[in-house]
Amino acid sequence: MDAIAQVILSGMAVGGIYALVAFGFHLTFITSETLNFAQGSCVMLGGMMAITLLQRGWPFPLVFAAVLVALGAFGALTEVVCVRPIKDRYASIGWIASTLGLAIVIDNVAGLIWGTLPIEFPSPLTRRPLHILGAGIYAQELLIPLVAIAVMIGLHQFQKQTMLGKSFKAVAFNQDAAELMGINGQAMVCLAYGLS
Repeated sequence: MDAIAQVILSGMAVGGIYALVAFGFHLTFITSETLNFAQGSCVMLGGMMAITLLQRGWPFPLVFAAVLVALGAFGALTEVVCVRPIKDRYASIGWIASTLGLAIVIDNVAGLIWGTLPIEFPSPLTRRPLHILGAGIYAQELLIPLVAIAVMIGLHQFQKQTMLGKSFKAVAFNQDAAELMGINGQAMVCLAYGLS
């Protein structure tokens, strides 16, 4: 029973991370019918940036905010530089090669800066395991699925309750019709990449 509980609880944490990455793919696809194949590399980049800032003494909440802003800007820049010019100019799927190339660049630069060996994230939520149903699990592993669910609910409410969110949803439904109604479709696609 202990082993089953351990697998289920740890699996929920890993599943929460995969759900967030998949949700990022979903956001870009529904607005632009493109995917950011550098998404996984961006997740790694965020983690490495956070580790670096924490090692330099930044407080955890400030690190969290700085990494979110930096990765949001990087995601928007990815759309502007790697996806939009190719999709608009050539009406092709060349954005696949472009975002895959970006992933290779990110991975290699990260390897040069931080090395290729695993680095443990210095989280205050991994100091002492909790014991649930005989399984040892860190508080961070319990928090990850909750954060994933909260992010998805938050985005749903954003789309439902705000004008910007409704514009985002309109572009996802039909970009041409949304643009006829005065919504800037390119800006919404850029926002989707930033959010992802």
